[in-house]
Amino acid sequence: MQKSSLAALPQKAKAYTHIVSLVPDSLPFITGIAPSYTAEYDYKEMGDYLTQEEFNYILEKINSILFTYWPCCMCYYGLGLIFGILTLGLTCICPYLIIREAQGHLDDTIQMLNAQICKPKGLTLEYRSQCCYRSSIELFATAKESMDAVI
Repeated sequence: MQKSSLAALPQKAKAYTHIVSLVPDSLPFITGIAPSYTAEYDYKEMGDYLTQEEFNYILEKINSILFTYWPCCMCYYGLGLIFGILTLGLTCICPYLIIREAQGHLDDTIQMLNAQICKPKGLTLEYRSQCCYRSSIELFATAKESMDAVI
């Protein structure tokens, strides 16, 4: 699980505004990560921060990396769900290892997107996960006066 990047900011600079949550659009793995995320572009919420093209690029990059590293159906459903019952969960290790690798690539992609797109605009993209099927990717805006305190 990725640590909060907001915790690294100075105490004065922690004022931020939540903009949007990218939510899973399919059943997530038990660790919380999902094979894809979705959100609608809302000009009222995001127009001051991101263009629709930038938002679509972020969403496409995240979903593309997850699609690339997500386990195949045989591994995910066969070993993880069907044979998992027969082996008392032992075969769930295979999909878990693959999904853990996908999680690492997702974290790297989020760091890259933060550096390329978000940070210059005063934004922070962050993956949040809770065990047992809950996760989201959050987009925050740092308040203008807080950004001045960081610089």
